[in-house]
Amino acid sequence: MVIQQGVQQIGVLVDKVPEIRDVRPMNMLRLRRSRQKGPTRFVTGILKLAGRMGSLVEVPALLSYVGGTK
Repeated sequence: MVIQQGVQQIGVLVDKVPEIRDVRPMNMLRLRRSRQKGPTRFVTGILKLAGRMGSLVEVPALLSYVGGTK
Protein backbone atom coordinates (compact mmCIF):
# COMPACT_ATOMS: atom_id res chain seq x y z
CA MET A 1 0.00 0.00 0.00
CA VAL A 2 1.26 3.52 -0.77
CA ILE A 3 0.14 6.43 1.40
CA GLN A 4 0.57 9.96 0.12
CA GLN A 5 0.33 13.23 2.07
CA GLY A 6 1.03 16.28 -0.08
CA VAL A 7 4.23 15.56 -2.00
CA GLN A 8 5.46 12.92 0.44
CA GLN A 9 4.62 9.27 0.13
CA ILE A 10 5.52 6.09 1.96
CA GLY A 11 5.12 2.42 1.12
CA VAL A 12 3.63 0.19 3.79
CA LEU A 13 4.01 -3.57 3.55
CA VAL A 14 1.08 -5.46 5.04
CA ASP A 15 1.46 -9.21 5.14
CA LYS A 16 -1.93 -10.05 6.63
CA VAL A 17 -5.21 -8.29 7.37
CA PRO A 18 -7.32 -10.63 9.48
CA GLU A 19 -10.26 -8.24 9.64
CA ILE A 20 -11.37 -4.65 9.17
CA ARG A 21 -13.35 -3.04 11.99
CA ASP A 22 -15.12 0.20 12.74
CA VAL A 23 -13.69 1.81 15.86
CA ARG A 24 -15.91 3.73 18.25
CA PRO A 25 -14.57 6.59 20.36
CA MET A 26 -15.27 4.62 23.55
CA ASN A 27 -12.74 1.98 22.36
CA MET A 28 -9.99 4.55 21.86
CA LEU A 29 -7.55 6.00 24.36
CA ARG A 30 -5.85 9.17 23.08
CA LEU A 31 -2.23 9.71 24.04
CA ARG A 32 -0.98 13.07 25.31
CA ARG A 33 1.11 14.80 22.66
CA SER A 34 3.35 16.57 25.18
CA ARG A 35 4.86 13.28 26.40
CA GLN A 36 5.63 11.86 22.98
CA LYS A 37 9.15 12.20 21.60
CA GLY A 38 11.06 10.57 18.79
CA PRO A 39 9.42 8.00 16.52
CA THR A 40 6.49 7.35 18.87
CA ARG A 41 5.00 10.79 18.21
CA PHE A 42 3.06 9.49 15.21
CA VAL A 43 1.18 7.00 17.40
CA THR A 44 -1.74 9.09 18.67
CA GLY A 45 -3.84 6.51 20.45
CA ILE A 46 -4.38 2.99 21.70
CA LEU A 47 -7.35 0.92 20.54
CA LYS A 48 -9.15 -1.74 22.56
CA LEU A 49 -10.57 -4.34 20.18
CA ALA A 50 -12.21 -7.49 21.53
CA GLY A 51 -9.56 -8.18 24.16
CA ARG A 52 -6.68 -7.08 21.94
CA MET A 53 -4.82 -3.81 21.61
CA GLY A 54 -3.92 -1.84 18.54
CA SER A 55 -2.47 1.56 17.76
CA LEU A 56 -3.82 4.61 16.00
CA VAL A 57 -1.26 6.13 13.63
CA GLU A 58 -1.42 9.73 12.40
CA VAL A 59 -0.24 9.53 8.78
CA PRO A 60 0.97 13.16 8.37
CA ALA A 61 3.16 12.85 11.51
CA LEU A 62 4.52 9.50 10.27
CA LEU A 63 5.39 10.92 6.86
CA SER A 64 7.12 13.97 8.37
CA TYR A 65 9.17 11.62 10.59
CA VAL A 66 10.16 9.35 7.69
CA GLY A 67 10.87 12.35 5.48
CA GLY A 68 13.01 13.97 8.16
CA THR A 69 11.06 17.24 8.12
CA LYS A 70 10.22 17.21 11.85
